[in-house]
Amino acid sequence: MLGFHRRYDPSFRAVRERIRNGEAGVVYQIVIFSRTGAIPPIDYIKVSGGLFRDSSIHDLDMARYLLGEEIASVYAVGGCLADEAIGAAGDIDTAMITMVSRSGALVNINNGRDTPFGYDQRVEVLASHELLRVDNVSQNSTVIGVRDDFKSAGPVNSFLERYTAAYRAEMDAFAAMITKGTAPLADQNDGLEAQRLAEAAVRSIREGRPVAP
Repeated sequence: MLGFHRRYDPSFRAVRERIRNGEAGVVYQIVIFSRTGAIPPIDYIKVSGGLFRDSSIHDLDMARYLLGEEIASVYAVGGCLADEAIGAAGDIDTAMITMVSRSGALVNINNGRDTPFGYDQRVEVLASHELLRVDNVSQNSTVIGVRDDFKSAGPVNSFLERYTAAYRAEMDAFAAMITKGTAPLADQNDGLEAQRLAEAAVRSIREGRPVAP
């Protein structure tokens, strides 16, 4: 069992089920927004393996999970736009990854280590029958209205808050795997394929061209 916790998020699983059972129709595009709310310490940047390996890898896995098929090509661009210290440490803090699946579906992943409003986790799927969207999880559902404006709470501030339900479901799944032999949602092959895509993104940004994973 591999710890790709986002597979256990109820909203992402609902999107996947609508794709898998045919309700959504043919998938045309998937757009994934995955940005952290605050720049991590430079000591972490120096040992993390880089943005594609420590952060984007979850989004690369999510693309495979939603599509239910493999990726044919990967093209990545990125730069150091938020913090010069990240660039000095040999990493980037802002990136876009464009991929084409074997059936021709298009995937765009938007990553960043900094946002002005907090933790940003959104997915949109455009298919022939439906548009499926998962928005950020808000700190609360209160909306304040005054004559000139409406205000609502911002998104939760960290992955621990955003994916609380997913982590619980993942732990339940781990227990079920041990006690009942229930198959996990992510195994070693999923980890290998996500790592393959991350390495393809690294290679793409170095060579400035699309590459096959």
